[in-house]
Amino acid sequence: MRNNQPVNDNEVLLTSEHLIVSKTDLKGIITYVNRDFVEISGYGEEELIGQPHNLIRHPDMPSEAFADLWRDLQARRPWVGLVKNRRKDGGFYWVAAAVAPLYENGKVTGYMSVRRQASREQIMAADSAYQRIREGRAGRLRIRHGAAVEGGPGWFAGWSLRHKVRTGFSVLLLGMVLVASLGLWGIHRVHESAVALNENSVKPAQSLAVVSRLMAENRAQILLSLQHDPAGTYYTSHDHELDFHLRQLDSNIAEISRQWELFTEHIATPVERELADRYAAARLNYVKNGLLPAKEALLAGDYAEANRILLEQVNPAYLEAVGSVEMLTRAQAETAQKLADQGDAIYHDNLLWGLAILAIALGMGIGIAAAIMAAIGRPIAEILAVFRALANGDFSRNADVSRNDEMGRVLQGLQTMQMHQSFNLAEVHRVANDNLRVRIAFDCVNANLRIADMNGTVLYANKGLLDLLRRIEPNLREQQPGFSVDHFVGSNIGNFYADPQSALRGLRELSGLRTIEMEIGGRIFNVVTNPIINERGERLGTVGEWVDRTAEVLAQREMAKLIQRAAAGDLDARLDPSAMEGFYAELGVGINTLLETTASAIRQIAELLSRIAAGDLLQTVDGEFQGLFGQLRNDANQTLNRLRELVGEIQGAAEMITVASKEIALGNQDLSARTEEQASSLEETASSMEELAATVKQNAENARQASQLGANAQSVVVTGSEVVGRVVATMESIQQASTRIADIIGVIDGIAFQTNILALNAAVEAARAGEQGRGFAVVASEVRSLAQRSATAAKEIKNLISDSVARVDAGSKLVGQAGVTMEEISQSIGRVAAIVNDIAVASREQSMGIEQVSEAVMQMDKATQQNAALVEQAAAAAESLKEQAVSMLGAAAVFRLPARAPQLSVGRKRPLALAAPQKKRPKEPIDMQKKARLPARLDDEWEEF
Repeated sequence: MRNNQPVNDNEVLLTSEHLIVSKTDLKGIITYVNRDFVEISGYGEEELIGQPHNLIRHPDMPSEAFADLWRDLQARRPWVGLVKNRRKDGGFYWVAAAVAPLYENGKVTGYMSVRRQASREQIMAADSAYQRIREGRAGRLRIRHGAAVEGGPGWFAGWSLRHKVRTGFSVLLLGMVLVASLGLWGIHRVHESAVALNENSVKPAQSLAVVSRLMAENRAQILLSLQHDPAGTYYTSHDHELDFHLRQLDSNIAEISRQWELFTEHIATPVERELADRYAAARLNYVKNGLLPAKEALLAGDYAEANRILLEQVNPAYLEAVGSVEMLTRAQAETAQKLADQGDAIYHDNLLWGLAILAIALGMGIGIAAAIMAAIGRPIAEILAVFRALANGDFSRNADVSRNDEMGRVLQGLQTMQMHQSFNLAEVHRVANDNLRVRIAFDCVNANLRIADMNGTVLYANKGLLDLLRRIEPNLREQQPGFSVDHFVGSNIGNFYADPQSALRGLRELSGLRTIEMEIGGRIFNVVTNPIINERGERLGTVGEWVDRTAEVLAQREMAKLIQRAAAGDLDARLDPSAMEGFYAELGVGINTLLETTASAIRQIAELLSRIAAGDLLQTVDGEFQGLFGQLRNDANQTLNRLRELVGEIQGAAEMITVASKEIALGNQDLSARTEEQASSLEETASSMEELAATVKQNAENARQASQLGANAQSVVVTGSEVVGRVVATMESIQQASTRIADIIGVIDGIAFQTNILALNAAVEAARAGEQGRGFAVVASEVRSLAQRSATAAKEIKNLISDSVARVDAGSKLVGQAGVTMEEISQSIGRVAAIVNDIAVASREQSMGIEQVSEAVMQMDKATQQNAALVEQAAAAAESLKEQAVSMLGAAAVFRLPARAPQLSVGRKRPLALAAPQKKRPKEPIDMQKKARLPARLDDEWEEF
């Protein structure tokens, strides 16, 4: 036996609320302990599971108690007794223990022990008994079925109830058999007496009575026959013949003979034999000497003789025979009396014996019945007491399991059932406490929950749902007359559906999560329903959550309208956050702020671009913005300032080009006139050589002037080329500014693109959130639409900028053409200067000889013709340059600049001066055909995801 040490005197007292439960396998290894076990024993659950149950055995417990325990358990009987257990710290605690086998599929798989508080009287008695046993002073004290008792069990107590009942009924049956046997024996004897009486008295008496009657009738037949005498008085009163009486006489004689034979068969005594012989002789005399002679006389018609025979022979013989019959009758009566006395004696004997046997059987039966009643009544009373205690919720009353008969086994089963019920009750209390915590938790959450059974009957509704229903109760009564929140629990959930039967059928067939949107009491709910299925797969009902989405849906509708208007370009619409709740109120404020900021920024930028498109460069964006909107404002203002500078420079350059082109035109006109004059002079030279010297002189002068004029023109052209170069640089700056504007628009487009990406991500997250994110998905979709609208606006702005770039490009082309024209003019003037120089050389060489005059004149004529053509080309180029300069001034005049904008100084008109022509290498023309392009990422169309 295990001896757990150390121990101390610290006792832990159990309360009536404690219920210690444990389970072990067939070897006593602990497989389960409840919380009370852990609390009272002081061990942790992990220290108990897997350990032998004798871990808590106290040394004061005698081994006989555990031997008795295992003996009962091996016999598959429950065991009830007081046990002193040891705590982990060495202390102890007393329990009223009940141990019973655990069955699975009819086989014992382990043991369960349920322990409760024991009274102090029980503890003191058990402690005293256990001490006597430990000290060897037990004497006749034994531990039997958990109880300390004196002596052994009674001989009758060991019998089974069946044996007891069988024995009792056997005793009663034996008594009944004896009484019945005695009765049957008496009946048999009475029957024999009756048969003897019937055979020896009744039947002979009947035969004698018949014989006596027939003898008298035969005498009467003789008398009746005498009345057939014709001489007599009664002859005519008969309606039959004499033969009738004679035949009756013969029949009676024969019947008497038969009856006498029957009588003689039952003669039992010599007296009766003697009397019978006497009667036989008398009857023979009566028939032979009386009746037969009288019959013969009657047949002969001798009525007188027949009358004589009647009187003298028949009557005396009749009287003698009748006397013999009477004597026989008296003898039969005496025999019958003897038989009756014998039957009476048999009756009294049987009565006495029957009463004696019945008394013995009744006594034994009553004793056995009393024992059986005690064997049944006390257990039944015990069972009733246990059941009353169970009915009152008291599981602490243990049944008497010391008996092992049928009622004892019933008590053992009752004790086992009580233990299981105690365990189940403890589990029910534990589960109930857990459920109560869950229910309290349900009542504390904000969710609106209800639980219904398979028929749709509401079993539970938490406080949140009841409060919600109470708020909308008037509206619900319009849909369901008579609806009351106080009766919601117990009502049918199908009443909230348009088709209750179909709804209940759907709830019964529900296999997973289902979410539907319903309008209940004027409010919109997402009704989320789940089936309740236990661990065996059985459907127990459904649990539903009513998510009030009224504010959310209304907010979504308002936001959808707002976003629709914003997508249509109306950015003045706003949400009313006061009509929203919670997150949607905050979202409404945020959307209003977003719209306000976006609308203000877009409105001011749009106004700026509109003024720029109209040529108004006077005003800037002055609003206060943060982040990208602030950067957009700064970039727009910087772009505007740059445009002001560029347009100012373009206007100045255009004015200078206009002045220069005018001067070139005047010079060309003068040159054209001089060329015509030179041509005329050459014609005159050809006609008159005499005037050659004068002409050469004049020619030289003209050449000098032409050279001076060419030098002046070339100087002007150089200046014009420089101006055109500056214009080209200005155009390139305009293109750079346009590119900057395009970059700004790219930033706007990027903002729209990022907004669209964020909206797309929000939509994806909302889709992942399921029905809870549906409203936010709608908002995200509308935000995407707004982002697309912003992208469209950015595209339109890009188009405006592209148009401005196109105009700048056109101006660049014009300036390029002007540069080409100026270069051509420069080349023409160079050629004019060369020709004039040739003329001067020719004039100087005229002294070389007249022979060269003709050739020189021809060359001069040819050169003059070429000069005329060049002058015409230069004039046309100058005119075109003038027109382009005027067009440039017109284009630049579209823009309105502030008064403080810088202006380019326009050179004053200088008089034309003739100078000797000088050959000058023409400048490479500036390529103005290269078109400024926007970045590729802005030229591409922005696509929607």
